[in-house]
Amino acid sequence: MADISSDLRALLAQQQQQMNQQQQQFRALLQSFEKVCALAPQSQQPSLDALAAAVTEFAYDPDSGVTFEAWFKRFEGIFTVDCAALEDKAKVRFLLRKLSTSVHDKYCNFILPKKPDDFSFEATVTSLKELLSLQTSLFSTRYKCQKLVKRESDDFVTYAGIVNRACEDFQFGTLTADQFKCLILICGLQAQHDSELRLRLLNRLESDPGISIKKLTDECNWFIGLRCDSKLVESTAVSTEHSFSVSALSAEKSKHSDSRKVPYQVDTAPRQNTKQPPSPCWLCGAMHYVRFCQYRKHKCTKCGKSGHKEGYHNCGARKNVTPFPHDSKKKGKRYFKSNGVHAVFGEPILSNN
Repeated sequence: MADISSDLRALLAQQQQQMNQQQQQFRALLQSFEKVCALAPQSQQPSLDALAAAVTEFAYDPDSGVTFEAWFKRFEGIFTVDCAALEDKAKVRFLLRKLSTSVHDKYCNFILPKKPDDFSFEATVTSLKELLSLQTSLFSTRYKCQKLVKRESDDFVTYAGIVNRACEDFQFGTLTADQFKCLILICGLQAQHDSELRLRLLNRLESDPGISIKKLTDECNWFIGLRCDSKLVESTAVSTEHSFSVSALSAEKSKHSDSRKVPYQVDTAPRQNTKQPPSPCWLCGAMHYVRFCQYRKHKCTKCGKSGHKEGYHNCGARKNVTPFPHDSKKKGKRYFKSNGVHAVFGEPILSNN
């Protein structure tokens, strides 16, 4: 009996030793398996060229809704998961590699005098989202959402996607009751004479998104009162100018009426004429036309005749006619010549008598 128990103890000890050896082997195998599993992703990681081929080039087109935020959301997993083993600067270079030439130049000019390597990957993504986003205000986005209409070429699945996108851009989560009321108030100002008021309210809403409808109403009343004051000043200026015009017109009429009351007086002074005649006057010898001569009704003290100045009695006749010899065959035609008056300006011409 004692032999059986000793043999049994020996057998149990042997089995215990074998189990310990098996556990040690299992631990060693498990550790080696963990090492293999840790090295497997590195060996199966795709190359940088393969990742670059999977990402399309980004071209900024805000009119079509192509922004950097929408493009990065599509390939975000490649940059955050597949490129996780890359250094931060390497990820930045890989990101800028997928930008078009115009977009890359725009970003580089925007961050001058710094260089792209001076920013981290997260900072680069943030800058690109701000720079290459839709250049529209939140009010414009919400207004377009309210005016959304289904196009004939769109099916209902496409139209539902457009509505879903527009509603997400509407930002219902951050929209308060006062903001919605202000939105409806401004959208209702569609008259032409409210254009200045509408512009002012939009500026106020953009600078203070949390403004209440009461403050916006006070802004409307203030602006309307200011516009009325401006029109009042304008109307006062017009009425003053009109009164000046009426006064000037009245003064002009009174002046003409006074001139009609003055009795007619004969001006004996010679009328001035800027145009000089070709020859002196034969009534007085001065350089003016005969019709302007003041001696037309003058009586000469030497000869007693009227119509010329003293010393011009030989030239008193307007014209001395001397017939030219003419051919007898040409009857009915007579030729005349005028005797010119030779005088020095301002000096009388005396006769030979």
